[in-house]
Parts: sequence; C-alpha cells; structure tokens
Amino acid sequence: MIARGAAERIIVIGPTDVGKSSFIRALAARRDFALLDLDPGQKMVGPPGTVSRGRIEPVSGGTICNRFVFVGSTSGIVISRIALAAEQLAGAGPIVVNTSGFVSGPGARLQTASIAAVNPDLVIAIGIDAVPMPKAGRTNLLLLPRSPLARRKSPAERRRIRQEALDRHLGSARVALAREALRFNPAPPLPFTIADRPLCALADSEGEDMAIGVLHAAGPERIVVQCAAPPRPVVTVRLGSIWLSPSGGAWRLRDRLTPAAG
Repeated sequence: MIARGAAERIIVIGPTDVGKSSFIRALAARRDFALLDLDPGQKMVGPPGTVSRGRIEPVSGGTICNRFVFVGSTSGIVISRIALAAEQLAGAGPIVVNTSGFVSGPGARLQTASIAAVNPDLVIAIGIDAVPMPKAGRTNLLLLPRSPLARRKSPAERRRIRQEALDRHLGSARVALAREALRFNPAPPLPFTIADRPLCALADSEGEDMAIGVLHAAGPERIVVQCAAPPRPVVTVRLGSIWLSPSGGAWRLRDRLTPAAG
C-alpha cells in the first residue's frame, strides 16, 4: 500500500524507543510527505509543548517547522488539546504523523483520539499488539515489530532532546506588548515572586500561534516576552503548565511542570 502510493495519510504509533522516528524519516525520504508531530515532549519538528507541522529536508535530514499549536504541556495527558490541534493542522495532501510513546492507560485514549483526529488511510503500529482503533472508519492497520536498531534513551537524554528543541525555537529578542491590547488564556500569575518564568505562545488575530516565548514580566500596562519576533501583531498570549528556570543566561525546561518555590 505504501510502495504503490495508495496511502496518503499515515499515522505511526507505538511505545517509546521502538524505532518510530527512524521509520518516519525513511518513509518521508520515499515520498514528499508533510510531517505532523503529535508528540509534545520528544519533538521531531517544532518546539516542546506543541503539536506541529513541517517537513524533513531530504538532503540534510533536518526539519522545518511551518506551523504549530501550543498545547501547554510536554505530556501526552492533554488528550483533548492534542486531538484538536491534530484536526487543525492535518490539512490536505500526503502526510505522515508522529505520535507520543504514551500508549498504556490514558495513553490508549490518546492514541484513539489521535487516529480519529487525523482520519488516516493507514495506521502503522510498531512494537505494540493491542491497537486502540476508533470504532468508525475503515482505516488499514499494519503491525510491525520493534526495530532491532532502536536504542533506549535515558531520562537525561530525553531532557536534552526537549531542551534542544526549546533552544532552537525560543529566540532572544525581548518584545514589549501593551497589556490593554492583549487577551490572556488563561490569566497570568501576577506578580512574579520567583525566578522561574512560564513558557507561552503568541497568537495573531486569527488565533494562529506564531512564536513561543518566556513571559518575563506581566504588569498592569505592558508585558515583556523573550521570543523570536512575531511576524504579525500579537492578540492572544497562551499559557500552559510549562515553566523555565534561568541557567547561565539561558532558560532551562523544568522537570516538574510547576515553578520552584521562591
């Protein structure tokens, strides 16, 4: 089905460290697939805390992020946010979908919701026997064993991958925005009494997220965000449960979602 080009929308599911990312890269090298990344923690494309869409460059193997939706967590537990973002970004044309390795317990609901949101032609399940398929639809299913070349990542390596994804997308500009022209979702903590700062996303008038940033200050008249300069006026500031700690002039993702006590 893949070889003859009959599958236009492919979603790859399975637990962590079974070879999903390598399989997706090999698949994308065969056809001009867009990449939809539903894993908010271990990103193939885009910043942490997001569902993102982009492409894998055929020569370098690097990735380009075209759009993202901020879900406010690096955990797959935010099932409804991930599924809604998947619907928003799936679009038309050939697409291959990366998913979270969170597959047991609530993870089974996440995978079912992800499959339903993308509505794929083909589900490829790697290293998993029980596939939580939606009741509706006639999606084809291909079961594959765990790749013998797959390597298990340590917790420290996973933290490094998340941090590198943040560093690639954060930017260094400090942007001051008038408070009266902004909407917050949800309301920001005021005032900041700790060194840690929340990660946020800046959205335009259409609700499209344009940049992620560190919310440095949120006063009654203006806010200050460290980010890549947004290409359009900012209308909404989205906040989640991801906090960052200052570390040698940079910002480090906290292992815990809540800030450190002051």
